[in-house]
Amino acid sequence: MNKVKQAIEERNDALDTLERIHNENPQGELDEDAQKEWDEAQEIVNEKEAFLDRQETIDNSKDYSANVIREQSKGEEETLNKFKFSEAIAYAQQPNSIETYKAGYYEEMSQEAEKEMKSSGITPEGNSVSIPYNVLTNKFSNDLTVGTEGDDVVDTKFGGWIDTLKESLVFSDIGGNGARIMTGLEQDQHFPRRTNRGKGNWEGENDDSQEHTPSYDNVKMSPKRLALQVDVSNQMIRQTRPDIEQMIQEDLLLEAKLNLEGVAIASASAASPEGILDIGGNSDLSTGSGSLLTWDKVVNLETQVAENDALMGSVAYLTNNKVLGELKTIVKESGEARYLYNDTTGRMNGYEVARTNLVPSDLTTGGGSSLSALIFGNFRDLLIGQWGGIEILRNPYSQAGKGITEIHMNMYADVAVRRDESFAYYADVTTS
Repeated sequence: MNKVKQAIEERNDALDTLERIHNENPQGELDEDAQKEWDEAQEIVNEKEAFLDRQETIDNSKDYSANVIREQSKGEEETLNKFKFSEAIAYAQQPNSIETYKAGYYEEMSQEAEKEMKSSGITPEGNSVSIPYNVLTNKFSNDLTVGTEGDDVVDTKFGGWIDTLKESLVFSDIGGNGARIMTGLEQDQHFPRRTNRGKGNWEGENDDSQEHTPSYDNVKMSPKRLALQVDVSNQMIRQTRPDIEQMIQEDLLLEAKLNLEGVAIASASAASPEGILDIGGNSDLSTGSGSLLTWDKVVNLETQVAENDALMGSVAYLTNNKVLGELKTIVKESGEARYLYNDTTGRMNGYEVARTNLVPSDLTTGGGSSLSALIFGNFRDLLIGQWGGIEILRNPYSQAGKGITEIHMNMYADVAVRRDESFAYYADVTTS
């Protein structure tokens, strides 16, 4: 039984006893037995009421604390929901272009973001507004226009910018659990990687055990600057409509997605992270001359990963739409209407086939050009990291004659492959 409920019942029983003794002795005098019973009941009442008083003090304190926390959370949510990309863009160029109270909000927000960046060794650029991580992950609430005439307005919620970015990547759920996507990181990250395996031995009952020590190294990830650009009309920036705000967010989101997804597959420049197709070594099964895929080649990718004891986690194939189109038309065996890719299940060789046009189709080898890639592996060993918030810079001059403002956004991210053996690929697939 609940202790409070039990105390109330025991107190009430004792009060009933006191009332009965009082009614049985209207003259006021109590004999020895009645007095003893009275004193015992009175002691129970005092004891239980003291317990209930203490419990009430605790409950009141908890209620007060809960109300304070609720008010703080409500205030924080209201503060986060003030944020608008369009206003941040305007503030980035000219702080006095928006209302004074809003300018103070973006100044404070930018200072908080700069602290985040500096904790990771990132120096923010001048003449920019920085957006902290907690704003990017907030569940924004906005009025979105619907209907053909734009007259109907409904309130809706959509995911925070960072969360939406994560979910948009082809790697978010590839092979089941997807790649490891980590956000809000601080400082460099080191992930231990075993470079050889420990061994067990069967020994006699009283024999000394042989010692086999596994060795490890580290996969290091550090923030690298991803510079994005989208063009926005000056008229659009002056708009305060929620649907315009969402459009700006979506444009920036798309650019971030394309760049992050692309380098996770193959590096874009000397300054960018290295992706899966940069592994080389035993993971690269290309013949060097370019050729069409066959059933044997499809299975060979799986065999390569399996022989490295890496056939676990989020296992899948990844390619582009050109190769996927070929896979739908190449038969497993001559004379049979069974194709490499099963259109009904969306699988090949029993595994999911994910697609993105960011898998390159312009690769070259000594024997061919305009070649594509087909990747197979455990994508759980693909690491994608993001540090802190983002910076927004505005360039209204380069395309001023067209009424266009260039929006530049800096975000900091890195990509790494934890185990090279988890992947195998062809980088010389020909398509018709």
